Amino acid sequence: MKALANHDWDAAATHKLPERLEAALRRLAAALDKLEAAGERRAKADALRANLEEELAVLQDDRSRLAVELDGAIARSNAWNWRIKKLAAG
Repeated sequence: MKALANHDWDAAATHKLPERLEAALRRLAAALDKLEAAGERRAKADALRANLEEELAVLQDDRSRLAVELDGAIARSNAWNWRIKKLAAG
């Protein structure tokens, strides 16, 4: 019980508490541990999502750049094909 250990509760003092109160404190500590674990999982998931979003943005930029380069290569190829046809006809 990490949450219970993080508090200044003395084990001897809690031993003197009524059983119902001790049980309630154990449940509270367990709930706090679960909440802490959920917060850690959420932080990791958020960091992973941020990394994936950044990677997606880089891939989209690469795709856009490659599309422009491909359009240029197609235009040059078409120009050469036109010149070759003109020379063959002429």
